[in-house]
Amino acid sequence: MFAGLMSLGGIALTTGGLIVGYVISARTARLTSTQQAAATAKAAENTQAQLLIDQLQEELTRHREAQDARANAMDDRITGLEQRNHELMRERDAYRDHAHALRSHIYDGKPPPPPDWPEGYPR
Repeated sequence: MFAGLMSLGGIALTTGGLIVGYVISARTARLTSTQQAAATAKAAENTQAQLLIDQLQEELTRHREAQDARANAMDDRITGLEQRNHELMRERDAYRDHAHALRSHIYDGKPPPPPDWPEGYPR
């Protein structure tokens, strides 16, 4: 009888061990899958955030390039206007000098012909 109880106890312990092992294994598998799912979601979130960052950086680069192009065009335009302004001022000064020469010629009572027109300037 004692041997039968021992055999039955051994079987019960083995069965209990198997059940406890199964429960522990199932919990570990569930915990592992939950952690993997969380890691996958975090990785997807990081990937999505990185894609957004990349998109914003590309957009910022395009805006900067467009702004640089506008600034370069404006610099070229201003340089051209400054050159034209210098030409006009030089021309104006030549006409003013000629007008003073004509006035001086008249006030001094000199006869015609008047002083020569400035070289290289349109009449």
